[in-house]
Amino acid sequence: EVVIGGAKDRKRIEIVPHPSVVLAYTFDKDTIYQKNGKWYVKDLSGNGNDGEINLGSSGNTDINSAIVKGKFGEAFKFDGVDDWVYRPAFNNLPLGSSPRTLVAWILPTGYPDSTYNGIIAYGGGCTGHGCLLSIKNDGRLSMAFWCDDAHQTSGPTVSSTEYTFVGFIFDGDRGIKFLMNGEIVDEKSVASTPDTTAPGGGLRVGCTDWPGRHFQGYIDEVFIFSQALEPSEMFWMRSVE
Repeated sequence: EVVIGGAKDRKRIEIVPHPSVVLAYTFDKDTIYQKNGKWYVKDLSGNGNDGEINLGSSGNTDINSAIVKGKFGEAFKFDGVDDWVYRPAFNNLPLGSSPRTLVAWILPTGYPDSTYNGIIAYGGGCTGHGCLLSIKNDGRLSMAFWCDDAHQTSGPTVSSTEYTFVGFIFDGDRGIKFLMNGEIVDEKSVASTPDTTAPGGGLRVGCTDWPGRHFQGYIDEVFIFSQALEPSEMFWMRSVE
């Protein structure tokens, strides 16, 4: 079971016994901890993918300035320059033809990169050695398996004033479905099935590279699933009670 919640001021607290959760960062205060002088966010999936929080010199001056009000409980504020969450080696994240779903609540405040403002990424290297979810500077979504990419070209854009639930679903072959607020907003195909290895890059939140092409704004409730979920299976991630 994955406990989604815990902070007293969250709008809802649920227990989600979904067997395919392989990464869960809520960024609530009670999931942020310090060890050996470094700050980390706890992975609530049980896979041990705790990520190191890296605060650069351009925006957030300390951990307290980076933890802000989120969609549910708290979120992390990324400055778009040099803030990111990083884990050098990850456990049990889907590769190759394994289906997957990547989702998060986001509130961008700017777009430093034209195409790949990184939300979630892991692995890296051409061609197909990894996976990432990002957003373009027009407010539509993008994703990549490294040199094999797909972009949302129609449908709604992400809000600049309130949190939007975003993500993509990969069917395990070549099909990509982009998600926004619980609806499929566009469908695309990648050129080939991604590779079964991810030799570089580790796990990142807030950028695509390690680091580079940063996200500017707020990210909350980051989840990766090892299944191609239907939107109806994610009602708990987008409902407000």
